[in-house]
Amino acid sequence: MTPPQSQFFRLFLLRHANAAWPEPGGRDFDRALDRKGQADIRDVAIRAYAAGYQPERIVASPARRCKETAQAILDVFGPMAAEFDDTLYDQGPEAYCRLIDRHSADSNVLIVGHNPMIEALAAQFVAEQPGELAFGYPTAGLLIVDFQRPVRLERGAATAVDMIAPL
Repeated sequence: MTPPQSQFFRLFLLRHANAAWPEPGGRDFDRALDRKGQADIRDVAIRAYAAGYQPERIVASPARRCKETAQAILDVFGPMAAEFDDTLYDQGPEAYCRLIDRHSADSNVLIVGHNPMIEALAAQFVAEQPGELAFGYPTAGLLIVDFQRPVRLERGAATAVDMIAPL
């Protein structure tokens, strides 16, 4: 028997944590989190866990900084379904929307991605932006939004539940 579906779909939008600049001749794709990024994402993950948030699935860009950000979430929350999607690295907000639509039957999903796409999605989905976004979407910033079912990925369709930004 399938459990009843919630009337809401919860989306966690997480911008990867702060990353080091690439080494000379290095690729953007291979940038690792720096010390600040490692500390910030651990802080955000612990605060999200303590607040009772529980993502069921992580979908992340395969870029190293996103993989490391996702791993920090897994280190705090414990095992959950995780996948890496190439479109989150090299395509725009439309690719993120296709991914969200594909997972909207789930109870919730956490996306680890890049700016400007994460910021564009927050601006599109949430009419009343949290104050923490007044000056842009911070690295390691986690926006939690709820969509009424059936999920409509259109302007103002989601409600901001919480915003957890590094301290």
